[in-house]
Amino acid sequence: MQRWAPTSTVLGEGYIFAIYASCPGKAPTEVTFFRKAPATLQSFSFADPFGDSTCQIKFEQVTPYDDITSGELWFLRPWTNYEIYYVPVGEQYTPLSEMSALDVPVNVDGIHSATTTPEYPVPDVPVNMAPLQYSRKQLMWEGHSVSYSVDEDGVTIQLQGALFSLDRFLAKPKYPERPVVVEKLLVDAFEPYQRGLKTKPLKIEYPQGWKLTYDYTTVTPYTPMGWKQGALWSGVATRNTGAWDKLLTSYVQNIIGIMYTPEGCGVTTGNTWTIRKDPNRQPVLHVRDRFRAPDFEIWYGTPGVEVSLTQDGMNITNVIYGQGTGWEGAKWNNTNIDNGVTTFEPVAYDGNVYPYAERPRDRYSNPPSEAMINFGDGITLEMAKDAGMGILARDGMPGWSGSIKLKINPLAINRWLIRPGMVVNLRGFVGMQDGIRMHIAEVTCEPQELSITLQVDTKFRDLLTLEQMNARVKDPITPVKLLQVNRRSLMIDDLAAPWDYSAGSGFIPRESVEMFRNKVASDVFPYRDLLLRYPPKRYPHYYVDVAASAGQSKRRWSYDVPILMSQSGTIRRIEMVCVNKDGEIAQRRFHVSIYRNGGTKANTESGEEYISSISLPHTGENYSPFAENHFFPTAPNGQPWGPGNFYEPDSSFLIGWGNGESFAGYWPGNSDSPEAIPTGMLVDEGIWAFDMTENPDWNVSYDPSTTQRDTAKMLYAKIYTDRYDEDLYFLGRLYRVEPGQ
Repeated sequence: MQRWAPTSTVLGEGYIFAIYASCPGKAPTEVTFFRKAPATLQSFSFADPFGDSTCQIKFEQVTPYDDITSGELWFLRPWTNYEIYYVPVGEQYTPLSEMSALDVPVNVDGIHSATTTPEYPVPDVPVNMAPLQYSRKQLMWEGHSVSYSVDEDGVTIQLQGALFSLDRFLAKPKYPERPVVVEKLLVDAFEPYQRGLKTKPLKIEYPQGWKLTYDYTTVTPYTPMGWKQGALWSGVATRNTGAWDKLLTSYVQNIIGIMYTPEGCGVTTGNTWTIRKDPNRQPVLHVRDRFRAPDFEIWYGTPGVEVSLTQDGMNITNVIYGQGTGWEGAKWNNTNIDNGVTTFEPVAYDGNVYPYAERPRDRYSNPPSEAMINFGDGITLEMAKDAGMGILARDGMPGWSGSIKLKINPLAINRWLIRPGMVVNLRGFVGMQDGIRMHIAEVTCEPQELSITLQVDTKFRDLLTLEQMNARVKDPITPVKLLQVNRRSLMIDDLAAPWDYSAGSGFIPRESVEMFRNKVASDVFPYRDLLLRYPPKRYPHYYVDVAASAGQSKRRWSYDVPILMSQSGTIRRIEMVCVNKDGEIAQRRFHVSIYRNGGTKANTESGEEYISSISLPHTGENYSPFAENHFFPTAPNGQPWGPGNFYEPDSSFLIGWGNGESFAGYWPGNSDSPEAIPTGMLVDEGIWAFDMTENPDWNVSYDPSTTQRDTAKMLYAKIYTDRYDEDLYFLGRLYRVEPGQ
């Protein structure tokens, strides 16, 4: 097999790609000329974000008859580390020329020494030999092998870029009590030592002139944590620590997808953050500057330059709706509620397009193009509005995207050294003499073709977005992109009726959401200080009043307390606390149950009364849920109750806590022990689901341009206590499992 050799026409301009392999117990070893025959470097690529992406190498000198498990072929095993270097060829030697100990003589007839550190006496080097200048080699690509295939033509190995080793791990949910600075989350994600990775710790590069610093002297439940006081930071924090998704291509990509440069940061607003890989497996978090000066330029029509670009008007976005979760944990949808009807308002829009009724008809403008963005956790509505304006600036008008293939070097740079994140200025295309500035999102190198192919875009979007757009999925700005494996789903199961903590979803009663907006960092369940600041005697509307002093057990039941829910979902935790009129926790046992249906207010002869539609278990006039057989779904013999019984719960009963065998109000313990004393508190983290489409008020003919009324989104709670000397008051919350977790 003919080996590569420099000729008189390439001396001083030639090069090879040197391939090195290493693994535990094996120092980096060159395998470019294994068995004195050259390996075929078929392709290698780079992407934005995450740098070195894929690579494919073929060893034609290895056949199916070889023992792949032998020590000689150690470099073919999966997870072997690989580095690819660009090695230039120098001028011909003269008897007096100097030679580095790392430079390898290559005869013009193709003789190549496999060692990288020869010791050739300079006077003995013939004049017809040229050096491979390993002393000037440049690291091109680094990663690890993940698979190999064997056929009659040899063995082909597939490699993955260095940072993609993080995808062998999952991002696990941690439910932090306060938002976490995203830089802290990313630093933790890239932490190499505990995972045994070859990558370096994450490096953060803030743009010159960056002004945002972490400066928090007062700690509240919404104060971001995890960063040094006075240190620079991005201004973004989140409670999203993962949902068992792939660490790099799902979780990290999701985090950087919501990071924009905000107003007041000291640099251009609306730029996005990204992660590149520097030499020696160094990840770097930095800002992608969409106004960056071109790194090089090329002219359309130059021999060796092939251009294929598309301007796609289907990918404009000029009206942006959004949803997310703020630092305080409250979900927002930017909704207005008027007369029980919820309407959604955009977080950002082009004034030439929206409001639609005011859109000018007498002049040319782009047609409306709406998008819905899930901004994720840790993004407030105001932050989303800033990000939305940046998205409008980028995506409000059609842009160019496509590919450029280079078989020649641009004047300013060796084509093999072009990397994603650079900017190319294409001149002379469609009459643009000054050029079209385009961000390079991917570089694919094909040494056998002597060419590289650039994926480019005028809107400075990353490769994941471009791949999604090219696949004709018209959602180019969603933070989580399609070019991912095993990513968590962001399909929302409550589109027709969203869960919204800020509107009171899950609060018992709903009005108590106003009180929770005033809590501080120390206000955690059971909220002792908060209850004392807002006692029932001054703020009765924040509580459910139960007439515990009433003589009849039927009167010691609360009214049917409406609970604002969403279309469907899963509850992961319920909290309930019992207090007296002064806001002090009352150590009383109680019962709580939740129903699909509830009562309504009605005018009677004695005034307005609340008429319950819920049938309560009872024995004669005894309506206590703690009485024998009450709230048991089956008879003592294990058989279903017969018709006409008064023991089992109402037909709309969903879930409950407290009956004759176990009482609510003993958390953190339980009532099973004879020595148990009530605490007046309930916490249960058992999982249960709800589906409001079963509600009789649910509009099955839902029109996306309208919204469901509140009555269609309500479950109802009923609370009972034993008889005491004073009335009691209750406060509670339901916490939903977030979609994708």
